[in-house]
Amino acid sequence: MTEKTEQVETEAKLKAKQAKLETKLRNERTNLRRLFTVSANIFDEIHRKADIEKDIHVQYNKINEKAERLFKVDEEIKDLIDLTDEEYDTVESYRDRFTEIRVIYEKYYNQQNETSSVVSNKCTPDNLQLPKLRLKEYDLMPRSWVAFWGQFCRIDEDESIRLEDKFQYLLSSLKTNTKARDIVESYPPSKENYSKVIEHLKSRFGRKDLLIEVYIRDLLALVNSKTNIKLSDLYDKLGSYLRALETLDVTTSNYAAMLYPVVESCLPVEILKA
Repeated sequence: MTEKTEQVETEAKLKAKQAKLETKLRNERTNLRRLFTVSANIFDEIHRKADIEKDIHVQYNKINEKAERLFKVDEEIKDLIDLTDEEYDTVESYRDRFTEIRVIYEKYYNQQNETSSVVSNKCTPDNLQLPKLRLKEYDLMPRSWVAFWGQFCRIDEDESIRLEDKFQYLLSSLKTNTKARDIVESYPPSKENYSKVIEHLKSRFGRKDLLIEVYIRDLLALVNSKTNIKLSDLYDKLGSYLRALETLDVTTSNYAAMLYPVVESCLPVEILKA
């Protein structure tokens, strides 16, 4: 047998082996595409239902697993042969379909479920178990910062929560179409940006000196109010302002000389004489 004949036979064997592998991969891809399509259609059906929390997570994981296998086979086929334009478009159509499903899942189910609860201190980063307590939303106007930070600081200080998850909790704590929400959304939601956006919010809305001025002005406005206020309402408002100031470290020890006269001036004479 000549050297040329041996070379021809070797090339023929390689082509036959490659053709066999290509056929095997194409058959596998056909089955994976069928399974992926079935799973994707089930996902769409579950998404249209009302009570879907458990089923949607299971179905998404199934789709994700099938997509990984399908895309791996696609890459193996591309390594073997050059795809035609039609084949390439078909490959991309499945990737686009998976992207659509992933966006729906992350928008309506993944992020929402992670951000709709206050975190348990006993959880771990890899297995987060959150009690079903929805976070209240704030606009971070001056009078709402104290209440907002009183709620959110528990999440901020919990070292068991990943920074990227804290970012999502932060978003869920802010009302839409507000300056605070716009500021947070101007940062890409990543663990690297979490501390930056917190500092930005603190410097913009949480400055202690400005907040103290706001509540002192509220106290003075209450004192100078010309309207008749029921004693119970007066007590509630005073208590609210004073508790907010106490949260800002404005206590009787350092502001008593100023606060006492202000509070006394808005109390009825009969109360002061009692």
